[in-house]
Amino acid sequence: MEDFLGIGLIMVALALLSTLFIKTIPQHQQWALEYNGQYKRTLLPGRRFIWPGVERVGKKISTEEKHLKLPSHEAMSQDKVWMDIEASVDFRVVSAQHASYHVANVVALLESLSLQTLRDVVSQHALDSLLLDRTSLQTLWHTRLQHAMDTYGLQIVRVEVRHIVLSEDILKALALPLIAQRTHRANAITASDPKETKDQHPPLKG
Repeated sequence: MEDFLGIGLIMVALALLSTLFIKTIPQHQQWALEYNGQYKRTLLPGRRFIWPGVERVGKKISTEEKHLKLPSHEAMSQDKVWMDIEASVDFRVVSAQHASYHVANVVALLESLSLQTLRDVVSQHALDSLLLDRTSLQTLWHTRLQHAMDTYGLQIVRVEVRHIVLSEDILKALALPLIAQRTHRANAITASDPKETKDQHPPLKG
């Protein structure tokens, strides 16, 4: 009986020690460990060893994909046309160390750099290019933004320029050449059609 009791106590002690020394990191998380208040190492998902009393969990970071809707903001094209742009960024953390210890608020930094890089990219494209080839705009923006965020442990999954909004004055100015082109085409057709010209100018009766 005493042998069974002793074995039971040993198993309980081992279970308690296991909870102290072994941590289970959930999927889609990274835990940053600290030693003496400074970053030491990162625990990835799975069962991981930790020194209790020596190491402590400083940050528990989610690595799931997140969506960031950027505030509407003004930008100017290469041909000096102002517009309002609505855009969004999907991202995920790939390094708990860089996302937690290299910057105070990585999401706020991402928003700021997203707006800055998007304005820079827009300024390198003419308005026609922005309206007709949004894919090239997004590809260049994605590349620039990823390069800017590499230092901070983020992966830019995708970017999207959702809307490009032009002022009423700009829309009217864009419509004028189209109206002029259609008027010119209509006049050319009329001039080349003798029947229609005759119908428009009937002969005078004596």
